Amino acid sequence: MIFLLLPATDNGVNICTNKISELISLLHELKLGRNLFIIGAVYFFILFLNRRKRIAANTALLIGIVWHFFYEPVTQFITSLGVDSFSEAKTDFSLAEAGFWLSTLGHALTPKPDVPTLLLTLALSVISFYCLRWILNRHEIGRRYYFLITSSIATLLIVYSVQKIIFDSIIMFIDNSESYATTIRNFDNKPPSFKKESSKVNLIIYIGESTTTMNMGLYGYPRNTTPNLSRLSKDDRNFIQFYNVFSTHTHTSPSLLEAFSLPVDRSDDFLPINRRKRVPIVDMLNKAGVCSRLISNQGMSGTWNQASTIIFRNAEKTFSVDSHRYGNSEDLVKKPMDDEFFEKQIVVDKVNKINSGSSVTFLHSYAGHGAYLDFIPESYRHPVDNYLSINGFNILTKSNIMKDIEDYDSAIKYIDYSISKTIDYVKRSNKATIFIYFSDHGESVFTGRGHDSSRFIHEMARVPFLMYFNDAAIKENPDLFNKYVRLSKSRETATLAQLPSVILDLCKITIIPSAQNSAYSKPLIGERCSYCSPIVVREVSAGITYVNLNREKPLITNSHGYRITEMSDAATLEFVASRNDINKFHEHGRKSETSLEEACRKRLIYSFPDQGYTGK
Repeated sequence: MIFLLLPATDNGVNICTNKISELISLLHELKLGRNLFIIGAVYFFILFLNRRKRIAANTALLIGIVWHFFYEPVTQFITSLGVDSFSEAKTDFSLAEAGFWLSTLGHALTPKPDVPTLLLTLALSVISFYCLRWILNRHEIGRRYYFLITSSIATLLIVYSVQKIIFDSIIMFIDNSESYATTIRNFDNKPPSFKKESSKVNLIIYIGESTTTMNMGLYGYPRNTTPNLSRLSKDDRNFIQFYNVFSTHTHTSPSLLEAFSLPVDRSDDFLPINRRKRVPIVDMLNKAGVCSRLISNQGMSGTWNQASTIIFRNAEKTFSVDSHRYGNSEDLVKKPMDDEFFEKQIVVDKVNKINSGSSVTFLHSYAGHGAYLDFIPESYRHPVDNYLSINGFNILTKSNIMKDIEDYDSAIKYIDYSISKTIDYVKRSNKATIFIYFSDHGESVFTGRGHDSSRFIHEMARVPFLMYFNDAAIKENPDLFNKYVRLSKSRETATLAQLPSVILDLCKITIIPSAQNSAYSKPLIGERCSYCSPIVVREVSAGITYVNLNREKPLITNSHGYRITEMSDAATLEFVASRNDINKFHEHGRKSETSLEEACRKRLIYSFPDQGYTGK
């Protein structure tokens, strides 16, 4: 309509161009970028139609309409991608993991059509096209270069609409090329001064993969996915179970980089972990004379596995697969099952190599990662029970995730077996040994999002944390055992950022208090603290985002020049609020006797709020 007001003079084209520019800016400010794409697509539709190129014309119009339907979810997804997301796509990435991640995108890219706006935009596009054509035909240059000018304008509209979405993310991807080198530099710091008491206790730390408490019977899930651990919890006093523990991230590398390192500067809390100054826990252990080794059923390299090359660079390492040899084809090589690999390495080959002093052995498992059935034995590749088919069908079919939940719960049952098998070894050992199990992050199987940080939801960060003192360890230091039993009963909110304090405490390593060393100390898991560090700290195109586990917003004293925004989801906000009534809300923010239907209802409400799902 703007074009109808323009004078038919030589200056009219310039005025027209200025008006188009103003209109584009206005549409962008109104977040109507998808309309620019449709206008361009309609221009091409009419141009091709006038030249009797019906296939090209219909294709252009169809692309414009599809863009309208998917514009909002695509925009939300791309702008939420961060450095952590891009780091997963660097060299040596896993093709199988990439395939699984792609399979989860269907839930993120659900079309959101706005039919009235679409029809209005199509009508205005046609009107503006013929207005532009009328103006151009009034000038000789318009008649001669009519197709070129119109198609150029259409192209500019489409390109402008698209580039405003992806430009900042592309720049971030390019800048991320130095991320790994930056991480290495930031983790190259000297350990603080400390004192070490004599100790002959050995630690075995079992690192789980993609395991959330919210699918574990041990933590109140109504399916018996953890028969062995549940039995230990009931019958074995040496077994210690912690509640309300969160991973610091939803991706393996950033989570383990923070879980196995000490902070140098507390003001770095609101920076992604690769930008913080840290001291690897292995360097601290080595300096204290505690030998450490990594036994990993994951890869040797790749950005998803930076912990093995940064945290454990000075540790003895054993891997099930040589990633350097196979590269991206590593997934074609069959990995051993976690329990078999660990049994061979620690029970048979390594049992006689433990020295007379203290040692820490890290076991890095892989079961739990998608595709869920691919990394567990055949004997576990069947439904845990028939609970879902009998009781959950009406609830679960809306999100089409029945099979994923069945597969994931089967994987959890195998993980339960593998953990309990390692605990059984610890129990039978005559050496004083303390066992710790936790997972690098959780999994959102109920929403089909996996553990994609750009689509964060509460259960991606809810992780189990278990300890087991064998009789020899209790005899060696009964006060230590009693302390952790007491801490487990507190149910204080904690994060894996507090794990280094636990490891040092169990190894009887104490950082000497000083002004320079004040940043290194964090409370033990289970200890009351007034402030929980932020989790899932991510650098995105708009700045820094984080998830808050505190009732009050944290005081950010140093923003490092970034715009910092809280991105806590609805379920996390409910969890934080529920901590005021510890007797009503148990380990995962709801009553432990909650039915599966209620659990599904809540998860679907949090996952699909825009679809108006009420759980009925």
